[in-house]
Amino acid sequence: MVRIAEIPHSESIGRTLMLLTQTARIINKYVDSYFYHKAPTSFTKFLVLKTIASSNGVMTQTQIAKWTQTELHNITTLIRRMKKEDLISTGRSNTDKRIISVLLTEKGRMVLKQALPVANELIKEIKELSNYNYIQPEFNYEKTRFDFLLRNKYEKCLLEVKSYTPIKSGLALFPDTKTAR
Repeated sequence: MVRIAEIPHSESIGRTLMLLTQTARIINKYVDSYFYHKAPTSFTKFLVLKTIASSNGVMTQTQIAKWTQTELHNITTLIRRMKKEDLISTGRSNTDKRIISVLLTEKGRMVLKQALPVANELIKEIKELSNYNYIQPEFNYEKTRFDFLLRNKYEKCLLEVKSYTPIKSGLALFPDTKTAR
């Protein structure tokens, strides 16, 4: 089980950056899990398909790596897998044989079309948190410290960041935490 690093509360900058990094990882895991259960492809493959589609159906591996913020060697491996699944095809440039173009196949377009509603559904869920325009880390409420207070003009939201949350019968469980909340 991954735990939040023990950083003293007096070290709020370090703790805030650690929470931000952990939150990003948690969101990434959630997105991956969401796509795994609801889409005909993984989130990473969806992202590559969507990136290629947004560039008229053809890009180089280097461009894909840049647009998806992924290391080139990871994209190369992913492209190889996606090619085996017939989601994309590749070909060498006529002008520079070192350049490999990546193209969407008909199956890739179909999978992308099927995954788009899942992505839109996910965005709606995440947008609920984007309505807050003020974030305060390390917020104390009564005798409890919360990781973040999110606030907008109309409402407040107390947010706890957990690195691991097992789910059973649709309920989130925190077996390592004793709390009255």
